[in-house]
Amino acid sequence: MDKLIPDKLTQEELKYIIRNSELFFSALNAYNGINNEEANNFLHLNLDVDEKKCLYKALLSGTGWYYGSNNEDALKLKLIAYALGITHNVFSYKSKVQQRILKLKGLSKQEQLLLMSAFLKQKLITAKTFLNTNHSNKITLYRGLKSIESKQYYYTSNLESWTSNDEVAKKFAGSNGFILINTFSTNQIFAYKNSVYRDKYNMKFKVKNFIEDEFEYIVENNQRIIELRYGNNIYKYRLYKRGE
Repeated sequence: MDKLIPDKLTQEELKYIIRNSELFFSALNAYNGINNEEANNFLHLNLDVDEKKCLYKALLSGTGWYYGSNNEDALKLKLIAYALGITHNVFSYKSKVQQRILKLKGLSKQEQLLLMSAFLKQKLITAKTFLNTNHSNKITLYRGLKSIESKQYYYTSNLESWTSNDEVAKKFAGSNGFILINTFSTNQIFAYKNSVYRDKYNMKFKVKNFIEDEFEYIVENNQRIIELRYGNNIYKYRLYKRGE
């Protein structure tokens, strides 16, 4: 179980933050699922009503992550990841987004603790699902970039969308962009296709399609900079048109 606990948090802190922590950790210890159906059966049994609403809003709603990582409720995920000490503190390099997230710092203590509990339950079921599949503790992911501001470095946001499918990354790179490749610890993954919370009775097609087809991994970044090594971890991508 110690393998699942985020480095910056103690067991005592987790017990304080996570609602019904003893029951949750007992269930998590017994959990042996490897796919999204099993992960969601677990989450629906071990999230309370408020936590379910919280994850739905943060991930699946029109103001959630899958409609845009800079949407209002998605930004709450970024804020909570930083507050837990899991990520660095740069939420976006767009000043307007940074200003919006500063306003969220006025959340009540009760709402912060609710968000933290829901966040950690999602994160821990992700970690256990990886562990159950005997997956390596490292995973190589891709990110499509339409442009890069620096020739030497890529500057990360604290939570980001990456994909395990380079063809998906090419789509996001556009017709003349870049593909960035990086290896992450599986402990840096907040959620992915096999673990992400779903509300099967209230799932918009766009969200369901995105989860199924984009092979997305929501990555927690604790390092702000990835050094660019052309021909190694980044390459230029051009979509050749018919007749060229």
